[in-house]
Amino acid sequence: MQKLKVLKITNAVLFFTAVTQAATGLFLFFVAQGPWVETVGEVHRFTGLLLGVLIVTHLYLNWTVIKNHYFTKTVKAAS
Repeated sequence: MQKLKVLKITNAVLFFTAVTQAATGLFLFFVAQGPWVETVGEVHRFTGLLLGVLIVTHLYLNWTVIKNHYFTKTVKAAS
């Protein structure tokens, strides 16, 4: 699979995982009672792990861009 295609899929899943992580976190913080708490807690833990893996994958796939943008010296034009 091409790197760009993998990156697009990773970005989409990363977005939905982050939204799920936020929603379940808010639910656990504000509601935290009832029959769904254990299930929501499991979803929150799983998406937290998945979010970590996806962040590392995202950084790996974008490392060249990150390296070029932040770690290369720029030459200043003479004025």
